[in-house]
Amino acid sequence: MNAATPRVARADDLEAISRIEAASFPEDPWTRSMLAETLANADSPVFVVEDAAAGAVGFAAVLAARGAGEADVLTIAVDPDARGRGVGRTLLRRLARAARDRGAHLLFLEVRAGNAPARALYESEGFTEIGVRPHYYRPDGEDAVVMRLDLHRWERELGGDAAANTAVRAWHVDVAGAPDRHPVASRHGAGMADAADWSGRDGAPAPQARGGAADGDAH
Repeated sequence: MNAATPRVARADDLEAISRIEAASFPEDPWTRSMLAETLANADSPVFVVEDAAAGAVGFAAVLAARGAGEADVLTIAVDPDARGRGVGRTLLRRLARAARDRGAHLLFLEVRAGNAPARALYESEGFTEIGVRPHYYRPDGEDAVVMRLDLHRWERELGGDAAANTAVRAWHVDVAGAPDRHPVASRHGAGMADAADWSGRDGAPAPQARGGAADGDAH
C-alpha cells in the first residue's frame, strides 16, 4: 500500500501530531508547546500523512528559512500501526522538496551510528555521511552520524525522475530510528559547513539527538 501524499499541517492537527509524537518518542517527547511552536514557525514547514480510516499517521518538519541555502530535518515520526507502508520515505521526500523549493541546496540530518536501517534509507535517497559527533546521544553516549543531501543532485536522480523512483523501490527498510530532532530555535541561522564542530546557535551546546520511529519501507 502506497503512502498517501503529505499535506501541509494545520493548527488543528496538533492533537494528532502530539499523539504520534508520544507514540514515537515515549522517553523524550516534544511538549505540545514545542510542537505548536514548530507548526507556527514560518521557517519550519510541517507535513502530515493521513489514512482514510485512521486519520493522521505520520508527520515531519524541516527547518528551511527561505534563501538560506541550507536546511535541517527537524523530525520524522510515524505511528507504530502505520509502519511498513512507506510513510517515512514519503515524508522525507516531501521535506527535501520543501527545502529545495525554499532555495536550499543542502539538507542535513543526524542519525545514531548503530541505526543501520535508518542509515540505509537515507543513503538510498542520496544522503552521504560527512562527519561524526562523538558520544552525542544521551544517556548511552552513542555517536551521531551527520549526513548531507545535495538537493540539486537528488532532484535530478530521485526527486523528479520516475525511473529512479522505481529503482529506489527495491529498498524495503523498516526504520527503527528517525533523524536527529531539534527545537526549532536551536539551528535557526546556524550553518553546517563544519558539521563535526557545530555547537548550536550563539555557542550553546548542540541539542540532544534522539532516536525515533520513522518508517522507510518503500512500496
